[in-house]
Amino acid sequence: MTPLPCPHNMPNAATCVDCIEAGPVATPEQWTKVGAPFTAAFAGTCVGCDATEISPGQQVQRWDRGPNRTAYVHARCAP
Repeated sequence: MTPLPCPHNMPNAATCVDCIEAGPVATPEQWTKVGAPFTAAFAGTCVGCDATEISPGQQVQRWDRGPNRTAYVHARCAP
């Protein structure tokens, strides 16, 4: 995560006691597309288009949000 700028003349919000007490000090992770679309081998649920089913043989896309969140959606969708 990227630290937010500090209005109290500190290097960034993560190093400022006033900013830390005020709330979140880092920008939230954004969804990032990983690789090219590929053909699904397994059934699943698309979180990009109101939880419709992904069937084997459909084109899907991998998206990551930070190191611990991954979503597989239809190639035309985004989480």
